[in-house]
Amino acid sequence: MQFFSESYLQTFMHGLLTLLSITDTYNSIHYFYAKVKKQLLKILFWFQSFIGPIYQLIKICITFAPKHPYKYIEMKKFLLWTLVIILILAGPFIYWKYFFTYSEGYRAGLLQKFSHRGNVFKTYEGELILSSVESSRNVPLASEKFFFSVKDKDVAKKMEGLEGFFIAVHYNQKNGVLIWIGETSYLVDSVRVITEQDQLHH
Repeated sequence: MQFFSESYLQTFMHGLLTLLSITDTYNSIHYFYAKVKKQLLKILFWFQSFIGPIYQLIKICITFAPKHPYKYIEMKKFLLWTLVIILILAGPFIYWKYFFTYSEGYRAGLLQKFSHRGNVFKTYEGELILSSVESSRNVPLASEKFFFSVKDKDVAKKMEGLEGFFIAVHYNQKNGVLIWIGETSYLVDSVRVITEQDQLHH
């Protein structure tokens, strides 16, 4: 697909030189003309490389598109039913994967870390130490970590500044999680601080 030819470009530039009637500085103008022509041809090449495939795709779509209005209606019906079938098949899976609650319960432990992080989507993520053996100074010796996410900003605000405190959280475990909701499948929706009296009762 050719939009301009080099002969047209040369004619334009020579005509411009004639109109300006600059004879004594012809060499400098000729050098300038050569640089401009090189840049224009370079831009033209990249422009054709980008527009060419799109132009060919449009030609193919026009060539194979139905010419009769009835066929247009049939094609629209076919595309509509295809979309409906895809939604019917994908809907239950999406619900089971991202919205169905597989399990729910409570976890208690020491909140070691809580942060708002992410490269594109910022989410609230936390780490809870579930201690099993403690020293005489209440320092966990043998423990496991519970990683969780928080999507409710009110709950996240309650957790900010609670690092180092013993807390109890209620969570809902999903089969999967969307990237803008959290990094883990455990979504915490409530939190409370465990007091010394609560620890004595247990």
